[in-house]
Amino acid sequence: MPPAPLDKGGADRRGDLKVFNTYLLIRLRILNKIKWLAINFEQITPLPLTREWSGFYKLRVGDYRVIYEFDRESRIIIIVRVGHRSEVYD
Repeated sequence: MPPAPLDKGGADRRGDLKVFNTYLLIRLRILNKIKWLAINFEQITPLPLTREWSGFYKLRVGDYRVIYEFDRESRIIIIVRVGHRSEVYD
């Protein structure tokens, strides 16, 4: 395989593409899990949060978390925040 082309700043384009693809896969996993939540909401037990996040719930997606709230009467799930588990609760 030939060496990766370098841009003017010297960055490896293959490395940039790999990072882009990784983030794309993470986003797709999160979107699929949110769709799953919407479809299966009546069959699951939401995971409640505590302290300053009391009243909200979390959905685990690997190392990422989706924080949401919901209104059972109107059957609406509101996504409040999505992020890495080390940062999402800040």
